[in-house]
Amino acid sequence: MHLSTVDGSMSASEILRSSRSQLTRRAFIVYLCPGKSEIVDFRALAQRVKQVAEGYPRILVGIDGPGASGKSTFAKQLAISLDGAHIVHVDDFFLPKALRSDRAADVGSLFDLPRLASQVIMPARGVEAFSYQRYDWIQDKLADWIGVPDDAPIIVEGVFTLVKELRSAYTYKVWCRADPDQRLASGLARSGTFS
Repeated sequence: MHLSTVDGSMSASEILRSSRSQLTRRAFIVYLCPGKSEIVDFRALAQRVKQVAEGYPRILVGIDGPGASGKSTFAKQLAISLDGAHIVHVDDFFLPKALRSDRAADVGSLFDLPRLASQVIMPARGVEAFSYQRYDWIQDKLADWIGVPDDAPIIVEGVFTLVKELRSAYTYKVWCRADPDQRLASGLARSGTFS
């Protein structure tokens, strides 16, 4: 695994040694490339995430990238090192079929990004507990409410997490990339083969 900033490449060890001012508001790209892997020390990365978020009410991490690029895995690993972190999956903000035609021209039109903003991103800018309603994929409707405790670090992961309208709200941003063949293999392993 290799991390790099949008404006220049850095190894994971360089990122972990960087000062807060060098890291503030940067988005990091995680490359998952066969033969070019580097082990990420998630405890050390979590410390950097905490440093960058100093002065903000709460840690709010955004992890984006194409399908099967390692976003969920990266989020789970980071959450282990960010005590009490809550992971919000953008897949829980899929738009029910009845509402999709209204947003067909929007970026991420299959996802309810305005609801993600109002139910997660805006409340996460404070320290109070909040709740968001998840999408039920089987019934194609909004389902139960998920509670997020006060002060909990929040990790939002999924496609369209870092859209322009939401990007500035995050205290730390990660972009995951993987070789297309690796993404296809990961996606098929996760979802099964096509028949």
